[in-house]
Amino acid sequence: MARWFRFYEKKRGHRRTGSPVLGMLGELCFHGAVFFLGCLGLALILVSVVIPDWRQNREFIQTDCTVLDTGVAKTEKNGVVLYRPVLRIRYQVAGETKVIAAHEPSSRYTEDPKQAEAWVQAFVPGQKYPCWYDPANPDRVVLVRGYHWGYWFFLLVPAALVGVGGAGLIYGLIRWGTSAERRAVWTQQAQALSRSEGPSAPVSAWPGIPLAPEPNESPGTTLAYRLPMVSQRGWALAASFVFCVLWNGVVLIFVILLVSRYLHGSPDWVGTAFLVPFGLIGGASIYWFFREFILAAIIGPTIVEVSEHPLRAGGRYELFLAQAGRLKMKFLEILLVCEEEAIYRQGTTTRRETVRVYEDRLFRQEDFRIATAEGFQTHCRFTVPPTAMHSFLSPHNKVQWTILVHGEAHGWPPYQRRFPLIILPANTEDRL
Repeated sequence: MARWFRFYEKKRGHRRTGSPVLGMLGELCFHGAVFFLGCLGLALILVSVVIPDWRQNREFIQTDCTVLDTGVAKTEKNGVVLYRPVLRIRYQVAGETKVIAAHEPSSRYTEDPKQAEAWVQAFVPGQKYPCWYDPANPDRVVLVRGYHWGYWFFLLVPAALVGVGGAGLIYGLIRWGTSAERRAVWTQQAQALSRSEGPSAPVSAWPGIPLAPEPNESPGTTLAYRLPMVSQRGWALAASFVFCVLWNGVVLIFVILLVSRYLHGSPDWVGTAFLVPFGLIGGASIYWFFREFILAAIIGPTIVEVSEHPLRAGGRYELFLAQAGRLKMKFLEILLVCEEEAIYRQGTTTRRETVRVYEDRLFRQEDFRIATAEGFQTHCRFTVPPTAMHSFLSPHNKVQWTILVHGEAHGWPPYQRRFPLIILPANTEDRL
């Protein structure tokens, strides 16, 4: 297991910190299990209580029956003796006379025999009474209709599980693609906005340049600062898990409903044909999730550290890369890229365009194997161009500098992991 799964991500002296990816995946699995159990319980209560009650009161056909005999059936479950009223009746359906021993569906088993006998005494042998039979199964008949509202309230329990599990899955998906550093910044910004008194938050010395994080927010183990990662693969894994659980949980409810119809002798071929494509999508979602999970497990975490942050145009810096996972790599490369993004309106449509304006390959190695437990590690030096545009952020424009780690292992799709940087103007004193 330890060969493929990284349970620890960082080592600080003698202390290890747990992998946040594994922790978030554990949270998603927990909420997914809660959601799935809620869907299962919801389907079982619908099949056993809600739908039978609804059909008895809405779909059963009324006719007259003659009571031939009455009695009380006795059974034993888990050492407890239970009683249930039984009526032997005769009625006609489409010219055919039926004589059955009707275990009255609208009454439940009880431990009190007097309660069952009291219900039976309301029917006199030889007398005629109205009854209602199932058009899909004429041998199923009731003499008293009504709703068992007490059992309907049990729907609240699986409904709550569905709500809690679904909300947890969505919340986990939102948090998945956000690093701890970014969440800390959001928390600080929210606290600053919530203050109604006191001094205002400090303003950047250069308008439009994003505020750099404090160096002690994410110290490195080899170099001074560890860059936070924005992983598209992490988003894909979380999204595939949430979609797989939500979609298949809902499909499970309809599958149980269809199976119950088949077991009661009233197959729904139209509903089955309608559900087949949804089942195929559910199967594809399961394959998608396991594919992303295996990729996330096999391609271990990537760590990038820099000697200083924020950087400055024209400055020379050192970079450290650590790639975990026992892999046979086709290639692994590190790129320093700058992308410009513009958001504009064209008519009534808002468009977003991104252009890569600068790219510098800092490192590349081909056809090698990662065989050690520590993974692959390398150092390199790089220089930010003196004439480079500094980082910039506005409502409609953005200049984003990024360390891009791009690799591909034999037998697996290529992967790409992004580590955002902040670059200040050249020859300017750092006043952040």
